[in-house]
Amino acid sequence: MDFLPVKDYLCNVKCPVAIVHSKDDDLIPYKCAKINYQCIKHKNKYLVTIESGHSSPKLTVKQLRRIFNFCNLSHNDVRSSSIGDMLESLETFAQRHNNFY
Repeated sequence: MDFLPVKDYLCNVKCPVAIVHSKDDDLIPYKCAKINYQCIKHKNKYLVTIESGHSSPKLTVKQLRRIFNFCNLSHNDVRSSSIGDMLESLETFAQRHNNFY
């Protein structure tokens, strides 16, 4: 599977990169995320393995906090319930805009 050769572009990226992908993705195999991750030449990279299918991402509060940390986003004053609300909104958005089937 190489419809969009992301790995070819990532090898030139110099900024921090976070890749978020699910092992249960029914459209793009998880191994694509691993290949893309390995193509990033620098060490400032982060692979987040989430749950669920392609258009229905399910992140945990802990995963989102780690992404915030990786991106140097302040979140210490954000309540877990607020993050839960963000994640719920993300899931709802993804389900509404599921144009892959």
